[in-house]
Amino acid sequence: MHGKVFIVGGGLAGLSAAWKLQREGIETEVFEAGEGIGGRAGNRTPAPGFTIDTGAEFFGSFYRTTRSLLRDLGLEGEIVPLRAAGMVWRAGFAHPFPGSPAAFLSTPLLSWRTKRNLLRIALRLWRTDLSWDTPATAAPFDTESAHAFVTREIGE
Repeated sequence: MHGKVFIVGGGLAGLSAAWKLQREGIETEVFEAGEGIGGRAGNRTPAPGFTIDTGAEFFGSFYRTTRSLLRDLGLEGEIVPLRAAGMVWRAGFAHPFPGSPAAFLSTPLLSWRTKRNLLRIALRLWRTDLSWDTPATAAPFDTESAHAFVTREIGE
């Protein structure tokens, strides 16, 4: 006999945990401080045809656990394919999201120095045997904060 499990947070992780525990016959209760469930995931539409993601913006096909959960919940059909027409708001202007190599090279969002440094990082990561299934492969990259990494690697 299991006792009741109290889950703090009604975001995706908390809701997933509650669902999985309930499938195992364990009673759960979720506590959420916000106005609704879902945590940071969601969007808002400030004007017709203009949607802003307020949380998770995408997940790749390599997120097997997430896809499995959506399939188990019968929600796999709710996945919306990523459209290439994204925009980035910066300095009071909407700039096209650089979703292709050509757009990345021509975007005014990044300096040439930053583009060069990002390409250098991407090549280094590409040559590394990183695996989503084996988080330990990322250990050599997990030695400093994101801010320290960006400052050191990109200089901005």
